[in-house]
Amino acid sequence: MARPIFPAVRLLTSYRDVIVQFTWRELAKRYKESYFGFFWALLQPLLMLAAYSLGFLLLLGPSRAPGESRFFFVFMIFAGLLPYQFFTEIVANSPTLLRNRPQFVKKTVFPVEIFPLTLVGSCLLHNAIGWALLLSWMAAATGSLPVSVLWLPVVLAPLLLLTLGLSWFLSAAGVYLGDLHSLIGVILQLIFFVTPVMYPLSVVPSSLRPLLEWNPLTVVIEGCRSVLLRGQPPPWLPLAGAAAFGAAVAWAGLRSFLRAKKGFADVL
Repeated sequence: MARPIFPAVRLLTSYRDVIVQFTWRELAKRYKESYFGFFWALLQPLLMLAAYSLGFLLLLGPSRAPGESRFFFVFMIFAGLLPYQFFTEIVANSPTLLRNRPQFVKKTVFPVEIFPLTLVGSCLLHNAIGWALLLSWMAAATGSLPVSVLWLPVVLAPLLLLTLGLSWFLSAAGVYLGDLHSLIGVILQLIFFVTPVMYPLSVVPSSLRPLLEWNPLTVVIEGCRSVLLRGQPPPWLPLAGAAAFGAAVAWAGLRSFLRAKKGFADVL
């Protein structure tokens, strides 16, 4: 059998048109029953951004440090929320990804391994709208954006690899384990508390900080805050470690998917 890394490249080259088509279908399905349709992709993060801005402006505006924007805490939280929401949306939906598409799984010639790619792609497009709003609000509130913001795609790349690998693994496991979806919901709640989403890593006691630093989500979130809020380049050594870990998870996830694929049709 071919090495798992080559099927990953083959998927993106041989099935790119199918991947694009199903990515848009996945994105359209998200708002199919809603009145505002795709407008929710813009309205939802805009309302959250407005609510957080108003709340922190009223509660913490006078207590900000010298040189900090009145909306510093809003930017800090959103720089943590956006990567975490991207991660949780993919992980939460992966266990039922194939179970909800038995008509494709039972077609022996259809490459069902593309569905994790389409899920990640649709979530990435949706998440990009949130980033665009955040950057626009930062530019309006502070008058400019730091040059280091150009490093943002590099900082987010390890998260893309990690979520893709987890989606391959969880979507395959979800075919055989019907309760996996419920278990993942509990695990995601635990992950939230060991990830600096609503607080900076600097406020964590030094005795607990190493535990959070091993979390690859922490590396990505703190990297986003570094390039957005501090005008600094990302922490290269931790980021390289997170990228290597993400690549390993993507490799293992695709390998496990291809091995488990043979029995999908028998279960569904």
